[in-house]
Amino acid sequence: MSASFRTEFHPQLNLKSIDHRDLALFLGSCFSENIGTKMRNAGFDILENPFGVIFNPITIIDHINKAIDNESFGQSHYLQSANRWYSYDAHSRVSAGSDRELKKLLETKQAQLRGSVQKAHTIFITFGTAWVYELDETGEVVANCHKQPQRIFTKRLLEVSEIQNAMNACIEKIHALNPNVEVVLTVSPVRHLKDGFVENNRSKGRLVDVCSSTVENFEQVHYFPSYEWVIDELRDYRFFGKDMVHPNEQAVDFIWEKVNNYFFSEQTKKIASEIEKLTKAANHKPFQEDQNFIDFQSKMYRKCEELEERVGIGLSELKKRFLKS
Repeated sequence: MSASFRTEFHPQLNLKSIDHRDLALFLGSCFSENIGTKMRNAGFDILENPFGVIFNPITIIDHINKAIDNESFGQSHYLQSANRWYSYDAHSRVSAGSDRELKKLLETKQAQLRGSVQKAHTIFITFGTAWVYELDETGEVVANCHKQPQRIFTKRLLEVSEIQNAMNACIEKIHALNPNVEVVLTVSPVRHLKDGFVENNRSKGRLVDVCSSTVENFEQVHYFPSYEWVIDELRDYRFFGKDMVHPNEQAVDFIWEKVNNYFFSEQTKKIASEIEKLTKAANHKPFQEDQNFIDFQSKMYRKCEELEERVGIGLSELKKRFLKS
């Protein structure tokens, strides 16, 4: 009898399969971006966090609601810092050189999000923390504090009921726009230890509770236990980065394998694996662009064309990377 060095977790999940013709939308914490990047590198059609990384559920829900309702973001939430304009409704990577440019950028992002909610096969939403910062001037939850003085915010822990009520209404709104879409909820395994160890656990517990209740309330909503796989099955600091907080590449690969096993057919897995190899080849940086490298690029381009013809999907963006500039 062989020894087992971890407690393995094999949940029965009733999830609809995803293939390369389906659009997947990823919203939420940086962990969702890790899996979104894996999906993109495997050739899937995805949209990932148009407003940047967002950790709290209220802001994620607000973004979806505003996109569906075509409700603009308030310019009272704009701020200027170091010659850039930012919005308290978005991550700091969403910025512009003027308030007018920022308004236009946010409108573009919102239209992009609405189109994806309307067309998506699956929407992945990853909650990071139930701790939020409210801007005292307006009393509203912000997506990002943008390094502004802490004295202008009030920090608090969201109640399960307020997240749940907002989530229920949001899911109904999503399904009114796109009746067939599947929603997959996850909780990020990234530990928010700056809030405190006990405080982080209280936060994660509330998020898991909301996810579980939402799954019970809606047939087309599912919980994908990435949090439990990392925290309870891996359970080792060697699966975290140097900060001991963020899962490392090995942990992300572990969850990516779970995504493959639960969402992809055997045929889709094979196609994804082929495209991942082509993406890796496209990322290759040669010491010098000699004839051997040019021949390699041409070979990879032909492989993309062959794959397109064989499986009936478009790889135009990947093919561009193999064209000599």
